[in-house]
Amino acid sequence: MDLWDLAKKERDAAQRSGTSSSAEDRTLVVAGAKSSGKSTLISRLIDSSSVKATVALEYTFARRNRSTGVGKDVAHIWELGGGTELATLIEMPITATSVKTLSVAIVVNLAEPETIWTTVDKLVLRARKRIDKVFGDLKAKGSKLPAYLEKKALSKYASDSPDLKMISPFPVPLVIFGAHYDQYQDFDSEKRKIITRALRFLAHYYGATLLYVSDKDDGLMNKARNLLASMAFKIPVNFRSAHFDHDKAVLIQAGVDTLVSIGTPPQAQTSGARTPLDMWKAAFTSVFPQTSTATKAAVSAVVEGEFQEPAVDDARDRKMDELERQRRRDRSRSHK
Repeated sequence: MDLWDLAKKERDAAQRSGTSSSAEDRTLVVAGAKSSGKSTLISRLIDSSSVKATVALEYTFARRNRSTGVGKDVAHIWELGGGTELATLIEMPITATSVKTLSVAIVVNLAEPETIWTTVDKLVLRARKRIDKVFGDLKAKGSKLPAYLEKKALSKYASDSPDLKMISPFPVPLVIFGAHYDQYQDFDSEKRKIITRALRFLAHYYGATLLYVSDKDDGLMNKARNLLASMAFKIPVNFRSAHFDHDKAVLIQAGVDTLVSIGTPPQAQTSGARTPLDMWKAAFTSVFPQTSTATKAAVSAVVEGEFQEPAVDDARDRKMDELERQRRRDRSRSHK
């Protein structure tokens, strides 16, 4: 079984296991650069102490008691490893079934600004391309879901905001985590300012929430966990205030920022760029030339067929079997 077949198998199994539950099942996709902290964030969400490197696309799930006291909500969590070279795999969990309750988290490494723009750009665009394809298929069938989600994405902004003509909100909930905040603090103030202003622009442009985190700061990790829980289980989260200062841990919920507040990029580096996105890309990459976020291990694993090993298939099957067994137990209890 090659990597694509394996990913499809996991996706189909996840969907089959969800057919017997209510529509509260949600899908969370977490992607980002190598060693950016994706697995650590997920482990906080599912209360696991086990953190291991992710090579390609991995699946797990989390369960939560419903507020009604009957049954459990399930979050299907997909983690994409290997940097941006395996960005095409982000398409696999995005289907006509999952898109209604889909959320995406992109994790960038603040300590490696030379990978930040490429990470956000490639992963967001690849996910959006897939969502657009799913929306097109749904619209062809007369579904009103795409229009609803697109309208909801715009609702984060004020209806009279002048920014609406210059941004392109992501059609499902999106969060950008800036990981390794502790190492970011070692940069000089000017570098921190450029990194933060660029990330603020990207988050505002795509309608994302932006949060800086560090696994050495429990307060920040708790905020990250709450944010992930809101995506995975639709738990309301409302942070008391936004933090825009590049010398502190940034926290800006989607729709709160403005282009005026972010400011314009340095003009000297934006010659020839016409749109705000192109201008910021030119300015940021002139200061921090971008490099690939791929991992040699991830790419070689795909080429050499590492994912054909039965042990890998068995591990995925066991995870899906575990979910199905728990669901059967829940149904049995509810009928007693």
